[in-house]
Amino acid sequence: MTTKTVSAVDGKGAAAKQPNFGRTTCLRPNPETIDQFRLLWDQRLLVEQRQGEITEMMFAAARENDKPAYDQHKATLDGLGLEHDRLSALMRPLQFKAWEHDAPNLLTNLGRDDLNDKYWRGSGYTQTVVMGLKGAGAPAAGDTQASHAGWLEVGGANAPVYTGNRKAVTMGASASQVAVSPQQSFSITSAGTVAGLFMNNGGSSTTDNTTGVLVAATDFTGGNEAVDNLDTLLVTYTFNG
Repeated sequence: MTTKTVSAVDGKGAAAKQPNFGRTTCLRPNPETIDQFRLLWDQRLLVEQRQGEITEMMFAAARENDKPAYDQHKATLDGLGLEHDRLSALMRPLQFKAWEHDAPNLLTNLGRDDLNDKYWRGSGYTQTVVMGLKGAGAPAAGDTQASHAGWLEVGGANAPVYTGNRKAVTMGASASQVAVSPQQSFSITSAGTVAGLFMNNGGSSTTDNTTGVLVAATDFTGGNEAVDNLDTLLVTYTFNG
């Protein structure tokens, strides 16, 4: 039963000496309060299931340029996020930190091209960014969402499974050339191995979907992590411009 917090950093900004890294913190439920923890866990799973449904509806509205529907779904998703945060805050005192380590990160070739096209050219941009989890195997600069032979996405056809879809991410405002995502929470519901995370732009929130641009991927420096039912992965992505 484990909660891991992951931060991944790209670019040449504030962390100049080590621009590409992530941080993983492992939190575990206290055995003496596991029954109380489970009650909150079950409530949060329901919220995450609804978040997954609304995320895909929001992305569909974005692809159809239906701004009123997009805004409505976004407001619903924001409200669900507040409830998720409330439940997570109640769960936190029932956990303890087990370990922490750093991890490197990779920005793919297509990810760099995507940034150039969207920012410098303003070509075909729709803000539909998602965060997913990757399995064992090293990411490569030539990886795409449809073709990453060295590793598999986890959460759908490949264990471990988590509740809901990939997480919709809106990066925070840039400050000192650094943008940080809100923390994303993955509730693990089956045993398996997680090696890191990835970021996709313009694709789908559905797990195992191969559309969109695989922008970045990161692995835990300390090696792959075994997870089990009731584990939580807390993930933050940081981009240095």
